Amino acid sequence: MPWSDYHKVREIGSGSFGRAYLVSCARAADKDKKMLVMKEVDISKMDARERKAAQVEVQVLASLKHPYIVRYSESFMHDHKTLCIVMDYCEGGDLSQYVAQRKRQRTPVSEQQVVRWLTQMSLGLKHMHDKNILHRDIKTANIFLTKREGKGEAGSLGCVKIGDFGIAKVLDSATALARTQVGTPYYLSPEICQKHSYAQPSDVWALGCVVYELCALRVPFEANDLPQLMNKIVCGPIARIPTPQYSRELSDIVSELLARQAHQRPTAEKVLQKKVLQEEIKRMIDEGKKPNVENEEQGRRDSARDHPGSARSHSQQPPGQPRGVLQERNHSQDRRERRASSKPGSRAPSPAKEVAKAILRPSRSPSPCLPDQPHSARRDYPPNSARR
Repeated sequence: MPWSDYHKVREIGSGSFGRAYLVSCARAADKDKKMLVMKEVDISKMDARERKAAQVEVQVLASLKHPYIVRYSESFMHDHKTLCIVMDYCEGGDLSQYVAQRKRQRTPVSEQQVVRWLTQMSLGLKHMHDKNILHRDIKTANIFLTKREGKGEAGSLGCVKIGDFGIAKVLDSATALARTQVGTPYYLSPEICQKHSYAQPSDVWALGCVVYELCALRVPFEANDLPQLMNKIVCGPIARIPTPQYSRELSDIVSELLARQAHQRPTAEKVLQKKVLQEEIKRMIDEGKKPNVENEEQGRRDSARDHPGSARSHSQQPPGQPRGVLQERNHSQDRRERRASSKPGSRAPSPAKEVAKAILRPSRSPSPCLPDQPHSARRDYPPNSARR
């Protein structure tokens, strides 16, 4: 759609070259559609390398389709100088805001919630790494929360989605390495601080920093200036998450993610094989299956009523039991509706089914051919600096 088809609601972020807006569709036919985010990037102020980096963000977003990665909608040019990228809006804000709120309230995040989000972030990270894409700026400010849904703490806050691929990089192969020093200092891996080549384990380190921050309500390494911070990351002591509040299993996982030697860190796929995450995946899949199981049970009861001569129908339908609204439906109609609901495009796939596919059928699609020109590092050096 052209730029005029979107209505700006409010500005929600800004950076060196552009701004992000909460938008709605301005066309009358699409008034009821969900809110979106439009990122406007002023490419007229960019050099050739930075323009290519903006193209990387668009191509990376378009290639990533996963329930725990912010979904790309479209992109287009406005007035020949502004690149507009439209993507899903996550109503719950980001994890940095959530951590700040918990810190003010002095209330820790439950282990159930931490494990749920760690599982979702690991699934999203695995999807990226299977495509040889490095995010290179994993941090709480780039992990977004969806709307509240479900019951219980793990469901009330919704799922997390990895976003902001402004300095993402696509490697030529699974064993290729990157060298450009980029990222937000608090989450930089030791190899980046030492200006060594790096790859997927650098994102895994940042994931460990995010999980540590969720548990301790502070980043694992803090300092007054950049050199001191880098020195702490490279050779300072690494504190464990508070074990009285969190299990030894979770503490051990965070310690593995924050291993200083890149080869000692587990891959996202290995993290997902941990027992505590496997149990969480099963819970996520079961939560997604519950409505379907109820529908199948209802269909069996309807079938029994459609065939009153069967012994099973007499045993499952107590005499005098009142019929509910759903019990009045014809079983053949139920079958037609179930077949229709399974057709492509009838409804969005549930996250639980996407999780199952990610575990059972790992994505190994080839990486897109994108330009290898990431733009300069974000200068988020001050501890309380504004987010891009």
